[in-house]
Amino acid sequence: MESQILNSKYKIISQIGKGGMSFVYTAEHITLKRKFAIKKLADHLTHAPGFKERFQKEGLAQAQLQHDNIVQVVDSFEDEDSFYLVMDYINGESLDNKIKRLGKLPQNDAINYVQDILDALNYAHERKIIHRDIKPSNIIISEQNKAKLLDFGIAIMIGDVRLTSTGMNIGTPLYMSPEQINKPKSVDHRSDVYSVGIVLYEMLTGKIPFDGETDYSIKEQHVNKPVPPPKEINPGISQELNTIIMKALEKILTIVLEDVAIFLNILMLH
Repeated sequence: MESQILNSKYKIISQIGKGGMSFVYTAEHITLKRKFAIKKLADHLTHAPGFKERFQKEGLAQAQLQHDNIVQVVDSFEDEDSFYLVMDYINGESLDNKIKRLGKLPQNDAINYVQDILDALNYAHERKIIHRDIKPSNIIISEQNKAKLLDFGIAIMIGDVRLTSTGMNIGTPLYMSPEQINKPKSVDHRSDVYSVGIVLYEMLTGKIPFDGETDYSIKEQHVNKPVPPPKEINPGISQELNTIIMKALEKILTIVLEDVAIFLNILMLH
């Protein structure tokens, strides 16, 4: 796609990412001479009845999510039967790569990043938007060392398609909440709390609490297996922070941290 012009105004520079749901490119606006990131949704996910209408509606909704810790969607369009989201280009490193490079993160950095993520989620949840696919690869650490959350739009658009056409869960099993596994059509904001807890756990230990050879095995552990306390893996984690993480990862909704605002307030007092 290099040098291709999309929507008569975006010149593709290079591909910078690829996954099961999308391809990501850098592009330059041919008039503004400004760099953007463009996400092309995988064609096999965009053919379900009603997807085009959902894409247009949710693309507009995502463009209205304006927050310092959310990567801004600035445009959405269809071009030759493919669907694209245009986002601000952020110079930085994915949290996924940062964890792989460092093994685990300093406690203060991990807390600061999670506070950024929770601040973004609190803003979105107040507007009745649940992310449903929080994971390190959907978080960018900017050159200013701030965490920015990606892909609200895809979680909603493709989530609707998957749930209505195939019954599949939206989300990544390694970071998926028990309720997202058991009742994918009725998840609420508490599912995002659990996923953030997994991300914080991984930042502090360099490991995820549950792994396995199959998606089914991982999901079964999220639903039924107790979470190994992160302090057992990294003794340097404070007991208070260990308790906060374990509370976020409770499997019983009535005793889990109620919402991201509470999670954020507890961390700020830590």
